Amino acid sequence: MLRFIVKRHEMHFESGLDRTDYCTLDIAAPELETILKSGGQGPGGFESWSLVGVEVMPSKGEEGK
Repeated sequence: MLRFIVKRHEMHFESGLDRTDYCTLDIAAPELETILKSGGQGPGGFESWSLVGVEVMPSKGEEGK
């Protein structure tokens, strides 16, 4: 299970509102979890993996929306 943290920033210029909220989503993504758990270290170096970002891709049938 992976927990994604999503940030929401809302600003309204006329009222001066400037608010940031966060929410979390627990999502089962076994392939991504396996990659993020891989890597390791030895006497001569290391390997580490980290998630850089997420891209929203349209689902089938939503390509034109």
